[in-house]
Amino acid sequence: MALTLLEAVYQGQEPPGWPSLLGPFAAYAMGAAALYPLAACLEGGERHARAGRFLAALAVLLTWLLSAPALRESPALALVAFLAGGSLIAWSRLERLHRHGVPGGRPAPRQASHEAASLVVGAATVGLLGWFLAVPAGLARSSLGWGALASAQLLPLALGVRWSWPTRAARRARFLTLSGSTTLACLAALALTLRSPSLASLPLLAAVALHGFVARRRLAERWDQESWWEPLFHEPARMLVSTFLAGGIAGGVVLSLPAASTHAVAPLDAFFSSFSAICVTGLSTLDTPHDFGFFGQAVLLVLIQVGGLGIMTFSTAALVFFGRRMSLRHESAVSQLLSAEDRGDLRSAVLQVFTITLGTEALGALALSALFAADEPLLSACWRGLFTSVSAVCNAGFALQSESLLPYQGSPAVLHVIALLILIGGLGPMTIVLLPRILRRRPASAQAKLILAASLLLTVLPAVFVAVVEWDYGLASIPGSFDKLTNAWFQSVTLRTAGFNSIDLTALRPATLTLMIALMFIGGSPGSTAGGIKTTTAALVLLTSWSAIRGRGSVEVFGVRIAHASIYKTVAVVALGALSVLAALIGLQLTQEIPLTSLLFEAVSALATVGLTLGATGELDSVGKVIVIACMFAGRVGPLTVFMVLARRERSSPWSHPEQDIAIG
Repeated sequence: MALTLLEAVYQGQEPPGWPSLLGPFAAYAMGAAALYPLAACLEGGERHARAGRFLAALAVLLTWLLSAPALRESPALALVAFLAGGSLIAWSRLERLHRHGVPGGRPAPRQASHEAASLVVGAATVGLLGWFLAVPAGLARSSLGWGALASAQLLPLALGVRWSWPTRAARRARFLTLSGSTTLACLAALALTLRSPSLASLPLLAAVALHGFVARRRLAERWDQESWWEPLFHEPARMLVSTFLAGGIAGGVVLSLPAASTHAVAPLDAFFSSFSAICVTGLSTLDTPHDFGFFGQAVLLVLIQVGGLGIMTFSTAALVFFGRRMSLRHESAVSQLLSAEDRGDLRSAVLQVFTITLGTEALGALALSALFAADEPLLSACWRGLFTSVSAVCNAGFALQSESLLPYQGSPAVLHVIALLILIGGLGPMTIVLLPRILRRRPASAQAKLILAASLLLTVLPAVFVAVVEWDYGLASIPGSFDKLTNAWFQSVTLRTAGFNSIDLTALRPATLTLMIALMFIGGSPGSTAGGIKTTTAALVLLTSWSAIRGRGSVEVFGVRIAHASIYKTVAVVALGALSVLAALIGLQLTQEIPLTSLLFEAVSALATVGLTLGATGELDSVGKVIVIACMFAGRVGPLTVFMVLARRERSSPWSHPEQDIAIG
């Protein structure tokens, strides 16, 4: 926007469409200016803080309303606008959380300084993230996009200057540093605007990074000068999110290298493939066998293996291998991840997981290599067999064929081997260990029995449905009744977890697609490499509904009574899953011109880390790819993180509120 206006003035011409461009610019300037009175209000009492929060919400709302035409025309502008506005609202709400227990709602000076510094760090992180989304990912291609990016950088800069306001002599140096760097950055950005918008954004980026670094050094005093990475590992959920995020970013950087691909690959597509691999999803905007060379395919294989088994499981196995003890935090995180009740058996459980997983992958690779060797050279068959086996056990859905497993729809042996590998990965190693005991009718946990029963029903019944409904439609091109039944069975196995497809999904009937969406939402079993809300969650929903219909006050299965805490967790997981699908679908609908069915299928497939698509993945623009990356990441770490949060034991209060019935239905 600034580029268009300044170029027109410099050339003595009337700016084209300047009223439509000036409105959004003025709106964002107003939103940035509102930060200063907002900060002043938040430093007062609770009454002034309410006014500040109202002012923040009003400024963001007016900004979005006045810039609505520009937001509709530019998905990049909409993305940066919602990042900036959302962070402003989050800041105003977060400030309120730090005021509990403080007389008059006014925090102590030292406490307020630490809180404000952490807010500056958070705002600087959002500003840096917005720059990386807009510039390297290619979202800010228009003058409007560059104007939005520059406006978004005002948020961390304004917060940093306000935080360092020189109320004390000790803060003068910090204030002069941050305010001087902000002024110089703005002047340099204006001077470089006519030459290149990308160069103009660099001074602002450097200033934002400086603000975050100075605030981070201030927080280091509170954290007793501990290492910068240690706060990431204070909580198991935080450790899980940070490790998967770091793995996805590192994989994207490596896949962006020329040695990983057969031709120049866009950075956003490389990061899309990296997060899809480490989140064991299988969606990809690139053709794996043609766009990636052997090195790139090997990187994808490593990401799939690390993402399938879990980064914390790998670190635990490494400590066990080198004979070192785990820290209490590490031990707590892994025990919650593996659902291990006895921490004394944690090492044996981790080794058992590795033994079963790697052993299954090795046997699957041998079987598939022998089958593939009939049609191609031995080395190529071995590599294809290893890659397919690891991808199947980890339920990733990546294949070294451009059409997934469509070329093997007439090879029942290949499909049955891959289906068996998918089932083992979807059940989870801990359930596989108990399978012989259950088959011999020996005592086993109700959870293992429920997993097997739910998995059996969710595999057999959909297979029968697909065979009956699609016999003359989606399966019509497959000759022979046995091959049709094999493909119906294989598709039922893979659609909940893995993401392989041996039939053309676009040829399926709408009823089959609806069933597939529901099964993808359910996903695999707890403790496995699959995503979704999990089979036990879906089973508990049905059992709870059946108990409520029969008028029972408890839920019973396999001779045991399900704890009420498990029922509450089930409701929370289902509700959060449904809300996530709704948010992802709305985000895609606002930014993509793709039919509703394809977008809903894409959103559920990404959030459930399945990897099936109706072709929408290849039609996504840059914003759509970012949304799907966020969905895949949330679908992989979200359920585990929610489980860890819900698994925390809270002290029961001796006080309780009066009970009252509420009409339902």
